Amino acid sequence: MVVAEPPLTVLVVEDNPNDAMLIRRHLEGTDSAFLPSEVALHHEETLDAGLDRLASAPIDLLLLDLGLPDSEGAETFERIRDRTADVPVVVLTNLRDEETAVGLLQRGAQDYLNKGDLSERELVKSVRYALERQRQKQELQRTTEQLEVLTRILRHDIRNDVQVVQGWSEKLATEVDPEHQSDLRKIIETSGHIRELTENTGKFLDVFTGADDPETERVRVDRVLGEELEKADTTHTAATFEAAEQFSPASAQANELLSSVFRNLLNNAAQHGGDDPTVETDLTVREEVVCVTIRDDGPGVPDDQKDEVFGKGEYGLASDGTGIGLYLVNTLVEGFGGDARVEDRRNGHDGARFVVELPQA
Repeated sequence: MVVAEPPLTVLVVEDNPNDAMLIRRHLEGTDSAFLPSEVALHHEETLDAGLDRLASAPIDLLLLDLGLPDSEGAETFERIRDRTADVPVVVLTNLRDEETAVGLLQRGAQDYLNKGDLSERELVKSVRYALERQRQKQELQRTTEQLEVLTRILRHDIRNDVQVVQGWSEKLATEVDPEHQSDLRKIIETSGHIRELTENTGKFLDVFTGADDPETERVRVDRVLGEELEKADTTHTAATFEAAEQFSPASAQANELLSSVFRNLLNNAAQHGGDDPTVETDLTVREEVVCVTIRDDGPGVPDDQKDEVFGKGEYGLASDGTGIGLYLVNTLVEGFGGDARVEDRRNGHDGARFVVELPQA
């Protein structure tokens, strides 16, 4: 049995009465299976009147002319975008400007139609596709919110259990025979790694469910790097961390998550170094770029895995040898407008050289 769709309410903001009449005829007179049998169309001639209509009555879809008496061009869409988060917008214009079209689609418009070529079939199909894309977007948003709640609960429970394991392990450290001390230390370190993974998962959640472009500010890279070096030296007692006693002052465009970038790279270098790992760290400024290098003395990274190790390319998190920590590094650094990569160590030394370049503030 076919279930009848509820009536569709469309708002047309268009100052040309002939264009508005043509749109009404196309939508209210169609018998296309793309649309419900009943379409209710409201028409306003100015942007302000359209905004008032949106605020006073439920609207399923907005057809928006860019050239209105009280607004012109892309500004028209910008003014209405924040008021129509749950309403799909199809832009109408007489301009043949594909660059403008792409820009509006990137800002959230569902489609871009030229009124000079507008046919019933094209308009009806565009309306249907816009409605379906909006529905899928809302379903994805609901799923993301549910996953966010689930992830926070899991992180909380895992973190509590890990603290219990670490607490009992530290208590046993004074009672276990010397021959088993190394095994106990591995348990403690592994518990710390589990805690680190839950923290990184939380940071991923904050990055991916936040704004498209993360907010950045002036951050003292030398201070953040120095603090993370001190933490790494305390955490990885078997590793040796070599760096300048005091880095030269350097500021970059980033945010508080920059500490996670350095923490993951330092942990990675300590975990993948030699038997007695040595980690070298440098900070330089050149050509308006703040560059941080972290070198280890491990086996290095083969050339065919240098992109995959950060989760770059088609393989993403499924890449061989890619950890969530390094994937987070790449995601954050790209969000700051910088670049992260891995190179061979210079002068024939074994190991890998991780490079982070950030825009200087």
